[in-house]
Amino acid sequence: MNKDEWLSIGYDKGIINDIPDCEQVLFKSVYEKWFLSKIRTIKPQSVDRIEVTYNKYYSDSDFVLLPVHTITEKTISVFLNGIIKERADITYKEYGRISQIAHQVMLYAYELDIGHCSAINWDLVRSGISFSSLMPKPKKEYALSEYEKNRLFSGVLEYNIYPQKRCASLCILLNFYLGLRIGELASIRWRDVDYSNSCIYVHSTFAKYYERDKNGNRIDSMKYEVQDTTKTVYSVRKVPLIRESIYLLELIRDHQRAMCYKTEFIAYDGRETILEKSIERAIPRLCELCGIGKFNSHKIRKTFASELHKNGVPSKYISELMGHSDIKTTEKFYILSYADSMEYLRNAMKCLKVNIGNVQAM
Repeated sequence: MNKDEWLSIGYDKGIINDIPDCEQVLFKSVYEKWFLSKIRTIKPQSVDRIEVTYNKYYSDSDFVLLPVHTITEKTISVFLNGIIKERADITYKEYGRISQIAHQVMLYAYELDIGHCSAINWDLVRSGISFSSLMPKPKKEYALSEYEKNRLFSGVLEYNIYPQKRCASLCILLNFYLGLRIGELASIRWRDVDYSNSCIYVHSTFAKYYERDKNGNRIDSMKYEVQDTTKTVYSVRKVPLIRESIYLLELIRDHQRAMCYKTEFIAYDGRETILEKSIERAIPRLCELCGIGKFNSHKIRKTFASELHKNGVPSKYISELMGHSDIKTTEKFYILSYADSMEYLRNAMKCLKVNIGNVQAM
């Protein structure tokens, strides 16, 4: 659909007024101003994600050449549906990133009175989206089983099955007791480990992003660094250490000493701090060596939450340990079922028998 066709939608509805060319502002121009404003308010890696999404779906479209005063709910829904139909592989999460740009840019234009932009009814936009054409949501996800964990722990601790990535392997096991985001795990320093109070202080994350000039343009290559900040303010937290996690930390320390590593980070492979991608890449290879199905680092984090829930830890406390701002996030996305649920079912039956017995006794 070309620019004239986009404009015809507004004119056909009789909602576009003639505005002098000198007062018309294109969506592209508003986006550039909005993008610069975001650089000052959000994390650099979030800025990078916005730029990638815009370049992929918006930059070459006729939509960005439309004056913002001509853009209507139908204009936006037609544009978004066009992306969904053309790509055929858009997930719900990706759609959220795409639509957020249109939403935020138009809201920015309206609130700052740029280009005579009108308020957009986003419920009306959503009603026109073909959500059924998005990629199906993933199948039901299960927590890692005891068998899978036992194979993993045995392979690393008993057989040192992946010596080339010894430190990364131990860090992977450690995270079954910490439940950290992969960037948080990669940024833990030894001084963050408080043995006297049996906890780890989580206050930083490993980040990668592009530095930018005052106009928002990238400077040089991607930068990797540990930032003394977490995903949200709720992510700054103390995670308790139990006997098993302390044991793994001692193994990591012993390995670093044996290799004569001098480092402040627990995740260190002799050359540099282990990047989050390095740990992520080590997991599938470790799974292959241990003869179990492949998974990613986030599955460990979800298994951590699921294990706590299975053992009766309240959701509120699990949410705090995970560093979530909303308990609903924990309950909806991080507490998983178990593929082999017979043991879980037996425990449930025991609880039922006790409750039934109490009722009969009454």
